[in-house]
Amino acid sequence: MKKTIQFISSIILLSLLFTSLSISQDVWKKTGGPNAGYVFSLALDSSGHIFAGTGANGVFHLVPGASWKQISSELSNSVAYAVAVDFDGHLFTGTDDGVYMSKDDGGKWSEVSSGLKNTYINCMTVNRTKEIIFAGTAGGGVFRSFDGGYTWKEGNSGLDDKVVLCLSFDKDGHIYAGTDKMGIFRSADNGSTWQNVSSGLPVASILSLTVNNKNMIFAGTREGLYRSQSDGRTWSKLTKGLQATSFYSLTFCKHGTTYVGTDKGIFRSEDNGDSWETDEIGIPDVAIISMVTDDRDYIYAGTDKGEVFFHTFEDH
Repeated sequence: MKKTIQFISSIILLSLLFTSLSISQDVWKKTGGPNAGYVFSLALDSSGHIFAGTGANGVFHLVPGASWKQISSELSNSVAYAVAVDFDGHLFTGTDDGVYMSKDDGGKWSEVSSGLKNTYINCMTVNRTKEIIFAGTAGGGVFRSFDGGYTWKEGNSGLDDKVVLCLSFDKDGHIYAGTDKMGIFRSADNGSTWQNVSSGLPVASILSLTVNNKNMIFAGTREGLYRSQSDGRTWSKLTKGLQATSFYSLTFCKHGTTYVGTDKGIFRSEDNGDSWETDEIGIPDVAIISMVTDDRDYIYAGTDKGEVFFHTFEDH
């Protein structure tokens, strides 16, 4: 009997030790920077290089295994609200003073704002299949470039709110625009025409968007996180397990896990948003402003304190 009690006690101690080790394990790892104010946006190229658009000193570049390097000193003091890499591997940044392009990972930059009627760029994204670059502006709506960023054309038919805060594609190539006052719009023709798809969505200002591999639309706002499973015809508020108010960034992995960056760190869902759990091991108490995922399911998260963290799905 005594040996049985000792055996059970040993099992309990081992279980507690394993739990303690699991909890203390750093799942999210620091990249060591860039330490330049808010990390407004993140982008990756085909080689796994990371680019960060920041609130101080513009764009930074990180080669895995190296240190962050500022690559936008010639852009004066512009704030880099958006970064994107196009189908040719060229780097773009959207600033409060137009769009700039670099063909050599930020060694040299050229302004490419011809045709933009509003040069305050909130967000950028790329349709790699159609080779079209999109820019969402703070008052001019959506602009598109069909020639690698050299010239831009307005694409706003049906887009009733011209302050565009975020852009996202679904798996069918439809593009979604989150606006400041009129919710979400969708275009099935690469931005030529738009349709409002936020009927029943009670919040008008959309901070973040993603459309997962099941074409479920997720919309982050300052008043909650919402999901549509009906192409925007109906919406439901997601609350189970979420202890946050503002939802600044969204991304998902190819295996299906959805991540949301909030004013209270990161949450993840394994069931398409029905329930959420905190994903904070290794992350300090910060707001997650930007997120991006690569083809290997590496997830990168930029904070309001100037740091970028990363982890892989296998860490879970």
